[in-house]
Amino acid sequence: MQRIETHDPDVLAFRDGGGCVMIAGLAFLGSGLIVAGALLYALLVSNFSRMEVAGASVGLLMALFFAVLGGLFALVRTTLRIDRRKRSVIKQWKFLTYHSSEEHAFSKFDHVLFSKEVSTDSDGDKQTWFPASLEGAATLKLTKFAQEQPARQFAEEIAKFAGWALVDATGKESARREAGTLDQSLREQLSDM
Repeated sequence: MQRIETHDPDVLAFRDGGGCVMIAGLAFLGSGLIVAGALLYALLVSNFSRMEVAGASVGLLMALFFAVLGGLFALVRTTLRIDRRKRSVIKQWKFLTYHSSEEHAFSKFDHVLFSKEVSTDSDGDKQTWFPASLEGAATLKLTKFAQEQPARQFAEEIAKFAGWALVDATGKESARREAGTLDQSLREQLSDM
């Protein structure tokens, strides 16, 4: 997620979507629509045999699938707003003019969890993800990163801003750092023990 400047010291905001993902989505959308249009035109104008119609229909469905997938990549945005004044966390999804949001009170959460997940796809390839979530009486999944350092910085920035503890569950044992110790150097942390 990319941080958004808000000009309000009591609001921390992030946006996901746009940039390279949007450009790739536009490419998928454009190519899907062009291929779908060409196949649809060929189906309507040409005198195809049943076999050729079946093949063109499958191609048309694949092209429409690419167009829909590209539209989702290009046009869907998620935002996360943490508001200290209202004491709320707002997660919002936008698709063109449609908005959907969920608001959560600060009191539901007491720490930011930063963890590590390893998933295996159907080919047996492993992918490591680093998700960040708000935890406490409720759980709110925020986002996940493919690299550890950006995920750690994201989770730490939210924990500092909101005054929550940070729980690092990337190792064999979880490490909890309270909100007041997040800015301390390693030397300061060790001297406090």
